Amino acid sequence: MFSRPALLSLATLLFMTSAHAEDIGAQNTPEGPSNTGSQYLHQATGGTFELSPFTGVMSRKQSAKASQNKRESTLLPLGVMGEYGFSDLFSLSGRLAVGIGGTDAICPGTTCDDTVQSGLFDPIITANFRIPVGIAALRFGADISSSIGKRKLDKDGDSNLATGGTKFAPFFGAEFLLTNMIIGGRVSYDLFKSERETQDDTPPAGSYKESKRQETNAAIFYEYNFPKIVSLGAALNYKDSAATEIKSSGSKTELYDKSSTIGLEIYVPLRFTPRVTLIPRLASASTNYKSSSAGIKDDSMTELSVLARFAF
Repeated sequence: MFSRPALLSLATLLFMTSAHAEDIGAQNTPEGPSNTGSQYLHQATGGTFELSPFTGVMSRKQSAKASQNKRESTLLPLGVMGEYGFSDLFSLSGRLAVGIGGTDAICPGTTCDDTVQSGLFDPIITANFRIPVGIAALRFGADISSSIGKRKLDKDGDSNLATGGTKFAPFFGAEFLLTNMIIGGRVSYDLFKSERETQDDTPPAGSYKESKRQETNAAIFYEYNFPKIVSLGAALNYKDSAATEIKSSGSKTELYDKSSTIGLEIYVPLRFTPRVTLIPRLASASTNYKSSSAGIKDDSMTELSVLARFAF
């Protein structure tokens, strides 16, 4: 048996990891901002506005422990990021995206309904700070995301892509510039995560609120800069997720969905000009549920995406 929060988390899990960054210690030139830093930790340089449309395809596969039931989800996001560098030490960015996808249920011996997920992702605002220290730079800031409206489940199981709540997640990172290469890392934590309200019209209709489920994310990355326009980067990502608490009709229930996720991503920044960068990216991750009562045996995700960054 699959828990509903676990099934509906594909959009949030993948959208939140759909873009990272670039340009530690970058300098403005007459042709535009130079690209001398990493892709994983991005911060626009002072006086530069960047517009970055992105899209891709995301998939998730789950199989149950106690049965042969399986679910396969696919999601197609389309969005845009905008960032302005107020100085070389501080920038502010925003991200807005929509998506459409579906979940195919495979239930031997019984009937399972396929469902559709579509709508607006939670908008995200990010504050980025940078402190240069010799060949290194310290990075810190925070992501703030807030849902526009409740999460809604129709009577046939179709849903929107909103989380129904607000999240504040500070982060800290560092990167080091070596000869033709950059290494670094990043850590973040959900310092505040509000209750997420869901209007559930599947029989029996009602509403409930999710709470807790704070996440700790950690990553290390390595990038090699080839001559001229091409770089190659790889990152190892780890996420620890606390259990979800459900509040419904005055009672509280804690789900057995405490989990850890480990993933690998590869990305190839292509800097055609100092003002135009194309970033294809391939990522894969696997989630392990820490309780035998979670009901999920295998849970894997794959994402193929591309982002185009234009600097003005």
